[in-house]
Amino acid sequence: MIAIVVILLFCNWYFPYSFLAVKKEYTLNGDNHLIGQFSKDLKSLQNKVLEKKINTELNQYIQKSIYYLEQPWLKTKGDVRLNIYELIGMQKEVRELRDDYVYLDTRKLKLTRYDRDQLRQLIYTYESIDDSLETILDDPNMTRSELKTSLWNLRVEHASSLDILTTLYDEYQRTSQH
Repeated sequence: MIAIVVILLFCNWYFPYSFLAVKKEYTLNGDNHLIGQFSKDLKSLQNKVLEKKINTELNQYIQKSIYYLEQPWLKTKGDVRLNIYELIGMQKEVRELRDDYVYLDTRKLKLTRYDRDQLRQLIYTYESIDDSLETILDDPNMTRSELKTSLWNLRVEHASSLDILTTLYDEYQRTSQH
């Protein structure tokens, strides 16, 4: 009986999102430098968007993306618990964002070729984030080390989406003023 309990506890620890796991959560240790830079860049973009107060469809979607990127696991230095239900919610949100930008791309907005390329790169990045989330959610037997790597990559993909979003916003503002 004790052996079964020990095995279950080990499986719960080693496979945090498995069907044997009770909490279905993983404690992710944050890279303070990456998170610090991400938070700084996100705050900078927020300030730019709020300062301009331009009410365009693109700006509305950018504000929605900023709201999505304000997740605690992306902004908190140190250990952060991330449960499977948060990942499911994240996947739903990122799919909505991707669909919003695909819709925007199909509209006849006045965008330069560079702006449209940035928009499509953002769509591609959201697809990549969705694929990464799908990989994590589809493999409940992912080990702690595999999860650590996958979640680190997911965090980097989110940072990349912020960089693209910032570039898109800056370029769109610059070209729309001329």
